Amino acid sequence: MLGEIALWSFVILLLTGTFLSLFFVPSMNDVVYHGSYIKLDGVKMSEAYQSTLNISFDVRGGLLMRQIHHWAADLFMAALIAHMLRVFFTGAYRKPREINWLIGIGLFRWDYSRAYSATRCPMTSYPAPACGSSRACCKESRLSARTWGSSCSAARSPGASSSRGCTFLHVLLIPGLLLGLITAHLFIMFHQKHTQMPAKGNTEKNVVGQPFFPYFLAKGGAWFFFIFAGLVLLATSPRSTRSGYTGRIRRWPSRPPPSPTSTWACWKARCASCRPGRSISSAIP
Repeated sequence: MLGEIALWSFVILLLTGTFLSLFFVPSMNDVVYHGSYIKLDGVKMSEAYQSTLNISFDVRGGLLMRQIHHWAADLFMAALIAHMLRVFFTGAYRKPREINWLIGIGLFRWDYSRAYSATRCPMTSYPAPACGSSRACCKESRLSARTWGSSCSAARSPGASSSRGCTFLHVLLIPGLLLGLITAHLFIMFHQKHTQMPAKGNTEKNVVGQPFFPYFLAKGGAWFFFIFAGLVLLATSPRSTRSGYTGRIRRWPSRPPPSPTSTWACWKARCASCRPGRSISSAIP
């Protein structure tokens, strides 16, 4: 069940992401906003952020697609973590299923990268805390500062190449890697058969349960519609629709803000920077 939730969440991510990519402009050229969102009328911003606002307020169904895309990403990560925990604590990662376990670790790693690149595509105030988070993770995992610098320097002084690079990662490269890993995972699972708990009549060479067609296909299709309906309910909830999906326009500080020294400090700074009236430089310790 957990694997199916992750699978259908990823399918919804692909569908909504394809829709959003048709209207998103990965450019850091300065423009003056004169759109439907009156509170930001006349504000100077990047063209990438302007296209994000246009998706939310001018494209029919755009805000709904953004919300569904957001909640599907959260659900995919949550289902993936829960599925891996189930596999780990039931011992389903042992021989001959080590490869599928490594594929699951790769999915988690690349989905984390996908979430990180998503914060930098619109080029609002969110990239700086995300950059600090990645630096803190690199420090704690004893990765070199050079590794962090090559991936995060653009967030400290954003430019046109930064937005295009993040869009390439978030829209093409990482989804392609995830799709390939999920496809390989499903083919290996189909070949090795699904794991089952010890019971009377269960062996390593048989699978006890309902047939794949039509029972399992019908069940999987029903799961897709249930998950999609749940995501739509989350996306249209009052708290979700007023949670500030327009982001916040702030000036980049003249000097790069000091990065947090730990993951906890970084997330504390990330939450503080989202409060009204707080700037990046004052939010990050």
